[in-house]
Formats: sequence, C-alpha cells, structure tokens
Amino acid sequence: MTLRSCLTLILSMRAAVLAAGLLTHAGAALAAEPLLGLYTFEQADGRFDRVVDASGQGRHPVSSGGVAVTTGHQGLEGEAAIFRPATPESPARGFEVEIDITPGAHPDGLTIGGWVNLAVSGDRRGANTFFSHADSPDDRALWYNRATSAWEAMAYRSLQGTPPSSMTAGEWHLIVATFDGRADDRVRLYLDGHPIGQTEFKGRGPASRRLRFGALDGAGSPESFVGRMDNLFVFGSVLTPAQIRMIQAHGLAGVQQVAGLRQVAGVLPRSVPEAGGLMLAGLGVLGWAVHRRHRREPA
Repeated sequence: MTLRSCLTLILSMRAAVLAAGLLTHAGAALAAEPLLGLYTFEQADGRFDRVVDASGQGRHPVSSGGVAVTTGHQGLEGEAAIFRPATPESPARGFEVEIDITPGAHPDGLTIGGWVNLAVSGDRRGANTFFSHADSPDDRALWYNRATSAWEAMAYRSLQGTPPSSMTAGEWHLIVATFDGRADDRVRLYLDGHPIGQTEFKGRGPASRRLRFGALDGAGSPESFVGRMDNLFVFGSVLTPAQIRMIQAHGLAGVQQVAGLRQVAGVLPRSVPEAGGLMLAGLGVLGWAVHRRHRREPA
C-alpha cells in the first residue's frame, strides 16, 4: 500500500464516520418526542427536597409526605424514590409535579411511565397507586391491585384483556400507560415492554391539575404505593410500542434517546464509531505502510 493510498483511505474513513454521526443525530432529533418531566432521583443525598426535574423543564417534584430518596444505590440505576408510611394510620401521600394530565390538555396524547418495585411486606389487600391527578378514582389514575394481581385504571376498572400480571414484589418492572388524547380517551398499558391491556374512559373533570405519583390524593388515601420508583417520565405524545421496547431495553438511556437528548450513554456510542478511534487506527495503518516502504528501499 502506497503512502497516497493510505492517506486516501484515512480521509474516506473520516468522512464516513462524520456522515454517520450527522445522520444518526439528525434522525434522533427528527424522532424526538416532547418530554414533559423526568425524575431520576440522583445526586439528592437522600433528601427529597433536592430532587430535580432532569428533563430541564423545571417541573421539580414536591413531597406531600411519606416519600424519601434512597442511598446506597437502591434504585434501578443509582437511587430511587421510596414510599413508606410513617405509621399504619398515616399512609404515604406521594409527590406532585406541575404537569396537567387532564383529557384535552395534550391533544397529541400522553405517556406516563417508569420503573416500580413493590415492597415485599406491603399491604396485599389494597391498591398501590402509580399515578393520579385528582381526589377521585373517576379521573385518570392507575394502580396495581395486589388482591387481584391486576392493574386497574379509573373507578377500579381492570384494563380489558389484562391477565394476572407477572409483577413480582421486590423486583423492578417497567410500567407505561399511553392516552391517545381522543374523545374516548383510550388508555393502553405496557408491562416490561409488552402490551397487557386497554380500556376506554369517559370521566368528569379533575379536582386537581397536578400529576401525583405514589398516592391517589394528598389526604393519605388507602391507595398509597408501598415500595420504590425510579426513572419516572412523562411525554406529551403517545409513544409507539417500538419506543417503549427501547426504553425497556436501555433504561434511562432509552428515555433520553426517545426524547432526542444528547446524553444517550450506552445507546448512540454503540451504533456510531468514535471518529477519534478510527483516526488512530488509520494512523496505525499509515505508520505500518511507511515502515514497509522504508524496508523495501535499497540502502
């Protein structure tokens, strides 16, 4: 291989890498979904008042009581929110964020999801609320009923087609609910990346326009969640089954990829080679070619 051939090869490799990177980032930007809130519970030092909205939207969570942040890497990735009642008579009230999830607020639909880990010693008779936005079960809400081993939405109605789920206490599961935003407000539920049920909801207006995680309302209802939650996210659109599977496969990095964020460690770097790495490899080839050329030249 001549010196000119080596240089041509290196320049071609560099151009191909740059083009691949531009196309990949452009594709991610075009496919980006509107992320309304993201809660990872990192760098809070065990204090819930230090938890921030990692989406950059500034919708920071506010505790209503009975929720804290773990320490010692007890989350799916890093730390998590932990919901536990102070006493049996004082159930956890979860936390609120300034996100309006009422029907009609998001005409392009809505997706709410995250990872949940039910406490092994939790109340097996009650409903463990994942999210709600009102003081009534007649509005958008979702909880897991341990007595029936099924997810229920709005007015204690099981989602149509939902079998006894594979939820296992003490293990992490991804739960995602999508609302299509139409008049019938159909909700579809996914567990660990797989669709498990759907139902149609026609309810009255909400008592609150704030999204609440971990409890049905702020008064300490018996539908409080007992366990941990991590990497909670809210999108102002209906995610596709493929996007939900990506989140299931890649965790927080998958959420960032769907949102079109640049911090996608573990996703984009696997599909796009680093230009610097290829350039070093190219220089190695160049050095090898020069070395062979010198060896062939007569003394």
